[in-house]
Amino acid sequence: MRLAIYTTLLLTLMSLLPVSLLAEETPVFVKLDGAGQELTDQAPDWIMILDRSTGLTWEIKSTDGSIHGRDNTYTWTNTTQIFIKGLNEEKFGSFSDWRLPEDEELVRLQKLSESNPELFARYFPRTAPSLYWTWSRCQDGSPNSAEMKFGSEPSPQKRQHRIRAVHGKRRE
Repeated sequence: MRLAIYTTLLLTLMSLLPVSLLAEETPVFVKLDGAGQELTDQAPDWIMILDRSTGLTWEIKSTDGSIHGRDNTYTWTNTTQIFIKGLNEEKFGSFSDWRLPEDEELVRLQKLSESNPELFARYFPRTAPSLYWTWSRCQDGSPNSAEMKFGSEPSPQKRQHRIRAVHGKRRE
């Protein structure tokens, strides 16, 4: 009897809350072309992914030796001075506000059931298993360098990690 009352009370309270407060939405990925236009899910080539649940657009890595190369590594200092600056100067995907993701943003892209976290390979191909730069916000609001591991392989060099750039407004 008590369980039924608690369940009814819980369901009533949950119906009063906005859906966004109940749980994080599951990522809904959409492939994008070089102009930021949506492609079909079956498209064989894309350069960015839009996560409709957050509104964030993510860079896709390449094997062409460009700035988007999957094997490129950077020191913490070079993340913004070289990589992010380069993306913004070339207006990658027609955007000029690419940035390094916060740790909470990047973690949303991983498969949660994996013992060695990996990105959704269907949408994020050519992701090298390694440490990736990210950042977290200190209590005073200032940024602090952080790293997140995808896959089981170690980073190629100490203090040089890979980057997955993001475009879009941070959720407050």
